[in-house]
Amino acid sequence: AGTYKVFAQAPCWQVDETNIRLYNTSTTSVQVQGGKGFFAFDGGTTFTSGQHPNLFGVFTITSAQSFKIQHICDVAGGGTSSMGYNNGPAADSGETIFTTVVIEKLK
Repeated sequence: AGTYKVFAQAPCWQVDETNIRLYNTSTTSVQVQGGKGFFAFDGGTTFTSGQHPNLFGVFTITSAQSFKIQHICDVAGGGTSSMGYNNGPAADSGETIFTTVVIEKLK
């Protein structure tokens, strides 16, 4: 129980639009809706710019709850179905970050 602040980011690659949200699996409801991300497509084979979706919010719960981050990518507007949630590990790092979440208890 308490009041919490949450920040999350979900990387993606070569998608048309993408969105994330904090979903409360205990109450089967959206706790915090995130903003949209996108990658601009030039109509050929090049993605020219983009932004990953971010989520920020404050919420209060009165009892113990379970949560998950839900991330959806739309490839219908020119995205690549083989990409989306990430392009795998970078050649020099050997690891991939699929979601970053920071939760802080305020009171």
